[in-house]
Amino acid sequence: MDVARLLRVAALLSISLVPAMLATGCGDDDDGGTVDGGPRPDGETPDVDAQVPDGGMPDGGGGDDVMIVECPAADAPSLPGGAICETTAGDANLLITADVLMADGRVLAGGQVLVNATGSIVCADCDCASAEGASGATRVSCPDGVLSPGLVNAHEHMTYQGLPTEPTFAGTNERFEHRHDWRRGLRDHSDDFRPPGRASQAEMQWAELRMIIGGATAVNGSGGSSGLMRNLDSAGANMEGLGQAETYYQTFPLGDSGGTLRESGCSYSWEDSAERIAGEDAYTPHVSEGIDAEARNEFLCMRMEGANDLIEPQTAMIHGIGLLPSDIEHAAAEGTMLVWSPRSNISLYGDTARTPEYDRLGVPIAMGTDWIYSGSMNMLRELQCADELNAQYWDGYFSDLDLWRMATLNGAIATATDDVIGSIAPGRVADLVIFDGSVNALHRAVIDAQPENVALVLRGGEVLYGEAAVVAALPNGDACDTMDVCGSPRRACVMRETGMSLAALEAANDRKYQLFVCDGATPPDEPTCHPRRTEYPDAVVAMPSIDGSNEYDGNATADDSDGDGIANAEDNCPSMFNPIRPLDMGAQADADDDGEGDICDPCPLEADATTCEAFDPNDQDRDDVPDTTDNCPGRSNPDQMDMDDDAKGDACDVCPTRSNPGAAGCPGTIYEVQDGTFAADTRVVVRGVVTAVASNGFYAQVAEDDEDYDGEDQSGVFVFVGGDGPTQSIGDEVTIDGTVQEFFAETQISSSAASVMVTGTGTVPAPVDVTPADVTTGGARAEALEGVLVRVMNVSVTNVAPAPAGGETAPTYEFEVTGGLRIDDLFFRLTPFATAGETFTSITGVLSWRRENSKLHPRDADDVVAGTAQLLELGPPLSYVREAGASPTATFPTPLTVRLARAVPTATTVTITAGTGLTVADVIIPANAASAEVPVVGAAASSTPVTVTATLGGAMRNAQVRVLGAAETPGAFTLTPGTAVVRVGEMQAFTVTTDIPAPPGGTTITLAVDAGGAVPPSVTVPAGETTATFAFTAGASAAEGTLTATMGAVTRTADVEVSAGGAGTVVINEVDYDMPGAGDNVEFIELYNPGSTAFDLTGVIVVLVNGGAMSGPVEYGRIALSGSLDAGEYLVIARDTVTIPSSVVRVPFPGTAATDNLQNGPNDGIAILRGTELLDALTYEGPVTAVTISGTTYNLVEGTASTAQDVGSTASISRIPNGRDTNDAATDWATTAMVTPGAPNVADPDM
Repeated sequence: MDVARLLRVAALLSISLVPAMLATGCGDDDDGGTVDGGPRPDGETPDVDAQVPDGGMPDGGGGDDVMIVECPAADAPSLPGGAICETTAGDANLLITADVLMADGRVLAGGQVLVNATGSIVCADCDCASAEGASGATRVSCPDGVLSPGLVNAHEHMTYQGLPTEPTFAGTNERFEHRHDWRRGLRDHSDDFRPPGRASQAEMQWAELRMIIGGATAVNGSGGSSGLMRNLDSAGANMEGLGQAETYYQTFPLGDSGGTLRESGCSYSWEDSAERIAGEDAYTPHVSEGIDAEARNEFLCMRMEGANDLIEPQTAMIHGIGLLPSDIEHAAAEGTMLVWSPRSNISLYGDTARTPEYDRLGVPIAMGTDWIYSGSMNMLRELQCADELNAQYWDGYFSDLDLWRMATLNGAIATATDDVIGSIAPGRVADLVIFDGSVNALHRAVIDAQPENVALVLRGGEVLYGEAAVVAALPNGDACDTMDVCGSPRRACVMRETGMSLAALEAANDRKYQLFVCDGATPPDEPTCHPRRTEYPDAVVAMPSIDGSNEYDGNATADDSDGDGIANAEDNCPSMFNPIRPLDMGAQADADDDGEGDICDPCPLEADATTCEAFDPNDQDRDDVPDTTDNCPGRSNPDQMDMDDDAKGDACDVCPTRSNPGAAGCPGTIYEVQDGTFAADTRVVVRGVVTAVASNGFYAQVAEDDEDYDGEDQSGVFVFVGGDGPTQSIGDEVTIDGTVQEFFAETQISSSAASVMVTGTGTVPAPVDVTPADVTTGGARAEALEGVLVRVMNVSVTNVAPAPAGGETAPTYEFEVTGGLRIDDLFFRLTPFATAGETFTSITGVLSWRRENSKLHPRDADDVVAGTAQLLELGPPLSYVREAGASPTATFPTPLTVRLARAVPTATTVTITAGTGLTVADVIIPANAASAEVPVVGAAASSTPVTVTATLGGAMRNAQVRVLGAAETPGAFTLTPGTAVVRVGEMQAFTVTTDIPAPPGGTTITLAVDAGGAVPPSVTVPAGETTATFAFTAGASAAEGTLTATMGAVTRTADVEVSAGGAGTVVINEVDYDMPGAGDNVEFIELYNPGSTAFDLTGVIVVLVNGGAMSGPVEYGRIALSGSLDAGEYLVIARDTVTIPSSVVRVPFPGTAATDNLQNGPNDGIAILRGTELLDALTYEGPVTAVTISGTTYNLVEGTASTAQDVGSTASISRIPNGRDTNDAATDWATTAMVTPGAPNVADPDM
């Protein structure tokens, strides 16, 4: 447990105000007094002399706990010309005079803060003139200025930058119940809320400048850039010298990025664990972002004692919308904080975290903007949203001081940086902002500030932005860019911080949001801060009561004072906004059932109480039954009813009439899963027989001999197991323990390999014969037969490339048959692919609903029975035969062959004809075969090829055969590669290719090399062949030479460079990521050491990156390496299906999936890391310029992104020449037709 953090939170909530007094010495004014989130020596207590309550007053909020201390400069006259501050030149120290906001609630009116040359606060008092360094300091005098710590943005997504209109959050009438609704389009919600991520560094810097203009100096933003703001979750330079441990920022602590929704049960993928976060000073996970039971369930699972207990003192949970008082009380007992993002909550869900409840129950609150798409453009706009909610909907519960602390000190505590930032006190870092207090005084000067009211922003005492004259007079300020902010001259130090001028930074942002708005206007397309869940004429989906909440428009009336849609006479909190949420089960939240709603109840967990009892951790639901014996410890049920005697109370048992003790699922059938008897997120146990197996799961049906068999309708279901994939086989009888889910509208059971038990071998149900029209999209039986084996008969192909749908991209490898039924390649892809008009006697497969369409999935070749034989090809395009043959013979180098699209059960006769000079005959392709050779007899030799034609039905295919003279020899040849870099002592293969096949006895080509190594004296192309390969062996020292090959009068050359290599290293050298038609089972990544010494692989990992994920680039796999890689040695990451030399080390892909280990793009990547050092990287089919791996953000593009693509089943992308690394991907990488895992790369002949 983080004792220091717990003590800080306790101090923040419980220590009384310091007495109002005028301190006389800087050393007596240690404001803040907090300590860092690291460990504290036993017995030491924090200095809390300046800690004060953050609200939490039972009488309705924090109260007005501000104390003004009048200092000598309090009555200084305003400056002329509307200036807020003026400077008097001095040395590198700064002495600032203004109204100083202290964390303990005091305001030093006309107080002073002295900052030394290293950026630390030396004095914060009424008079710092006698402090060391003050006499010669540069003076910044601001008679109407209000000096505040820099605002701390405790929640942002810096890699998502653009315009709020891009995902259409702003102005939409749709409201959601959970973040996965808008992320994934679940539960009939819109599927177009997918903001673009992967912001460039310039885009993030533009966003940081916007936040600085709004008074913020630090951000916890899931990534960031160097310069400008402090990025508190980024180690190293991005923290701008703060020297703190980085905050562990986690968007998906439950591993639920795929859209997992569970009303109960904790079978999430779990990205984090108690062990993982134990050593963190600060942990900020996204928790319960939504207003339904699914959102609350996330918190319930994260608070459970044991391996997944993530509600700890170092935790500051982001969002926390869908919680009840008992949950909040538990968080308080653990010392956990809340990070509140009100605008984003309101714009997405029409509701927000009930922060008055958090405050009353003892949870400190920080604040963050979330992101530009549904949140605020800067912290000032977020503060103003919170202030609006507080004033209009929560009866002014929070004081100005409370709101200000949320944006300053509490954000620092949440990120365990409060020992250095977030307050003004000696020893703190001088992250300071001066606001104009001439219109709005004290904390209101911050809360109501407009862009022109931000007069000066300092980070560590160094100026970042402010009034032009003041900035220019400060050290290094005269070089800062000038700009006009709402008619006020300002300077921003952009060049110093980013290396670009302000104009250049603006030019680098083609989808930028403006830096500020003027005249108190609402920023363009700003997401709303007005709570509403109501039906509008243009609403995307029906919203209000059908989604579990009451209808409200947020407008106060005489009968509804708080605008929550519930009349005052019926409202259990008539002056405080508390609509019914889906998790409230149809009534306003009132945990203690005393008629006073939780949000206005001073003791929401104790009926009719005004003085709250201490939290009893042994009775979390307060039903007077100890948790150790309570059959529903998380839900109040004093009667302890349990109809099925499974030790699980009916109040928390999803199947109270079927025994499911402990965490066991509800016993049932696949029928009940499909007919809705079991709702989504219910854990079930069902039986079935496996009918088909995919890489991530399998289909099962109720066996026909099962006692529960009740017909074919609704008898099948997909079982998702994830992880390393299923271990079951077709025909296995299985018992499945998993959770019912709707995945893109297909019902499935989400389980794991360990939760599926094979109980025997069963009989796979016979396929149901249907017409395509019955089961196509919208067909009468499509839904009933989802997950069931079906068969269609006598169909023909009507469309070989139906339009992609549901987020797919072309090619989909689907085709349509009669009736519009899509045939999909989930299990098996036809090779060769179907052709228009092709007929099939039958196609059998599992029917499913995927990507917005009903689809049939054949499992293997036996499921596809061809109809009429279809002529596919006659090839190769050109082959040869010698003249005057005595009998028909095969052509060479490759025999002329006729091929059908696929085998048919009867023999097929193909008509063969040829032009003058060749004798041919018809060919019979045997039954169940797909090809046969075409023998020919050549007459007289000719330089002109003869056309051969194959005819079947109405289809014709042509090829050419040239008749060679009996002893005709080649007249030309090529030598490849034309350029090669070879390490000393190693070999490089070269190939000679003749223009025609060699005659009997072969064709000999002489070889020579003038420097660098040796070649054999000659190489012979065998009779009937056109190619031969030989090796160049490099010498012992670096050299450059020319290799010469001669055939008669024809000479060809190649340039050879022998390299001694540099220090040992490792590079990605060749990648085969896509094998169309081969099932992607021979993918590989080849690593290579081009250096001259061995390279230690200890601690080296290879990370696989999905750059096209909706949430931005994300890691989808990693491979840990060990041992060492000798100079010139290869290492291949591949399955056993990839053939490599026996001397090459093979490292398998993680998991057991036989195919699709590498994503096929677009925008995917591979990174080699050792610690945080990026050793090498490659992106393919689009750049990946920002991906966060283990908390560090990397650009995977070296120089200019490569355009090389893996374009076919016999191609890869490779470094050409082999091993070359110029740190420019466009130069180094090329598409190569020859695939060479574990061997030198070979350039295509035309390269």
